[in-house]
Amino acid sequence: MMFITHLAFGFLTSLLAIKLFQVPNQIIFILAVIAGAILPDIDYMSSKIGSKVRLLSFILEMIFGHRGLMHTIYVPIIAFIAFSIFGYQLIGFAFMIGFTSHLLIDCLNIKGISFFRPFNKLHLQGFIKTGGILEYALLAVIIVLIVLMIDTIL
Repeated sequence: MMFITHLAFGFLTSLLAIKLFQVPNQIIFILAVIAGAILPDIDYMSSKIGSKVRLLSFILEMIFGHRGLMHTIYVPIIAFIAFSIFGYQLIGFAFMIGFTSHLLIDCLNIKGISFFRPFNKLHLQGFIKTGGILEYALLAVIIVLIVLMIDTIL
């Protein structure tokens, strides 16, 4: 999926979480969700985030490949635990939500992801091509939902 789709879906997810959980420090929460939503693609040097940290991106891509370790459920769980150990449960929770939103929307992509790799070979993939018409349609739906969510929160 495109960077903008992950960004928008992360923002939508943050708004849903705020509505469901009555989150304090909403701006920090939104920023942590969005950070989590874009971070998984750090394992791909051509991605927006990967191109900003090329050496780290290169190392991750060489060792694990794109949609490898950074596209499993383990990373957000470990991050949540790490944030919680240092007393930042809310930020850890927000980051985990954002990261998971990235994984979920990548399941709709034709390349898909393997949530539990290497322990389970379950590979989830959808029918949406990155940058294709269906992704733009999905992005439009996400934007409409964001507008509706903002209207109900304000």
